[in-house]
Amino acid sequence: MALLIILFDRPADLDGSGYRERSRNWIAELTRLDGFVEFSAQWNALRMSPNTMVLIRLSSPEAAIRAISDPALALMFDDMRAHGCHNIMAHPFKNSDLIPAPIIKEVH
Repeated sequence: MALLIILFDRPADLDGSGYRERSRNWIAELTRLDGFVEFSAQWNALRMSPNTMVLIRLSSPEAAIRAISDPALALMFDDMRAHGCHNIMAHPFKNSDLIPAPIIKEVH
């Protein structure tokens, strides 16, 4: 497994910029990435920049590297900028050989 992490700032006016409407298309684009497994998005609780983080779980580090260089992703970032997003960064990460697998705590 691997992660593609996308960080960015949303526009202040989500509706006036078209962000809210277009974001559905961007999510669909991400789910079409080769090796796609899972998608989630979070907002920065401290309201600091970058204020949005998207986590895309992919099947392998190779899939994450392919995703970061996919022309469709570059076009999506251009479209995001056109709809008011800025400070866009994307980083592929693979599982560490030194750190153990994630520890999951059950919530009751």
